[in-house]
Amino acid sequence: MDGLWEIEVAAMASQLGAVTVPAATMQKMERGLPLNADEQAAVDNMPRIALRLLGDIPMMEEVLAIVGGLSGAPAGPEGRSALVEDAIAVLWTATAYESLQTRGVTDVNAINVIEERHDQYPHVIAALRRLKGVRAVKDSVRSVRVTELEVGMRLIEDVVATNGLVLIGKETVITELMLDRLTTFARAVELVEEVLAAVPYKASYQPTAYAGHR
Repeated sequence: MDGLWEIEVAAMASQLGAVTVPAATMQKMERGLPLNADEQAAVDNMPRIALRLLGDIPMMEEVLAIVGGLSGAPAGPEGRSALVEDAIAVLWTATAYESLQTRGVTDVNAINVIEERHDQYPHVIAALRRLKGVRAVKDSVRSVRVTELEVGMRLIEDVVATNGLVLIGKETVITELMLDRLTTFARAVELVEEVLAAVPYKASYQPTAYAGHR
């Protein structure tokens, strides 16, 4: 790719706003725990802070355009250059991958999650697969509500309570007994509503099993 300097600087610059986010909020985000409105606002504001800090530095136009694109800012009237578009694709994918890794998700599952959530950048995801030596697998990895878990699904990350307590560990294959345990847990503590799970390729996906135990 061209413009590696701009991409590397944008990668660092996009994280500058993290200094304004409380450590407790960062820890919750890294563990995949739900954020309240104020915490989410602090996280969402990170790229905008970076833009303010870098706005007056000369020769940073493309870096600012990359960071702006990561923040969701619309392109200007002339659109974005190919360099900026490629950089946004690379940095978005890298950030999503790193976020999943901090939650203990394996390389293969992290890449599958990214591919299913956002298939706009297939060339970048293909490059990430090559870099990590990961082939596509038949299982489909999805983010599902805990109430939508079915027998046969395999947990990609822990099922946790909102206070961080691990209730069922990752790599556990869901059984009828597990669904009953989740029902019991849900009565006692508040659960993080969504969890990553691998759905067997040939299995039907009808989110009814757990709901029927409630």
